Amino acid sequence: MSNHLNEDAYKAHADDVLDKVKALTDRQKMVAEYYDNKARGTIFSPPLKMLDSPRDFYQLDFLLHFAEFDAGIVAWQEKARHDAVRPVTAIQYLYGDTMVPMHDDKDPDTPDMVPASQWEPYLYTSNHPEYPSATACFCAAEAQAWKRYNADRYDTVGDEIPVVNGKPGFSGVLKAGSSIHEPGITPSSDVPLVYATWTDYVRECADSRVWTGVHFQAAVDASIEICTDIGDATYDYFLTLLDGTAPPRGPDQKLSPDTGGILVCR
Repeated sequence: MSNHLNEDAYKAHADDVLDKVKALTDRQKMVAEYYDNKARGTIFSPPLKMLDSPRDFYQLDFLLHFAEFDAGIVAWQEKARHDAVRPVTAIQYLYGDTMVPMHDDKDPDTPDMVPASQWEPYLYTSNHPEYPSATACFCAAEAQAWKRYNADRYDTVGDEIPVVNGKPGFSGVLKAGSSIHEPGITPSSDVPLVYATWTDYVRECADSRVWTGVHFQAAVDASIEICTDIGDATYDYFLTLLDGTAPPRGPDQKLSPDTGGILVCR
């Protein structure tokens, strides 16, 4: 998160977003739309095909939702704490009526440059604070929990996503013309989506939020750092649920006071 009182750094963050949105490719647009869809797991998840039984499917489904919910709690705590504006607000504030570049929507009647006061990101900007990125947090926590799950059950090595039916890692295809924001136009041809490692999966999820102008880079980087740890904590608790050793939980338990400083503003 850039401090607006540090004008040079604040402007550098905004310029980085402008440059990345201007340079958007078909693949980046589709990757960003994929991760923007919080039901993306229903689109394609080849690693699920290696599960042996309905019980395994429901346990993994529970684990992944559990990781996302825990990540969401921390993300919104920090959003409330920092109350940071989105890139669209920063860009309009910094540049006013100065002409800035827009992303290419392939409409010949749409200008390449617009007044900053009219600039918009590629993806819809949600009405909650910018820092940290909830989407990047969800991806990081989910991926880490899933990685631990696979390692315990299928003897996967380190960061690798299991190979399924001879296909590398996590793979699928985003069809030509299937864009929600540019239907029938983007992408101009099928976009293969292939991840051999969880690091690659999380990195593209996080970076896609910057490519499309809804987050600054610091927000997504911080989200990966803290929410990877949340994925580990979630998986450790998940194991205690499976073996019956989980401590009782209920409304009579007091929560620890919020000590602050979970995420570091850079």
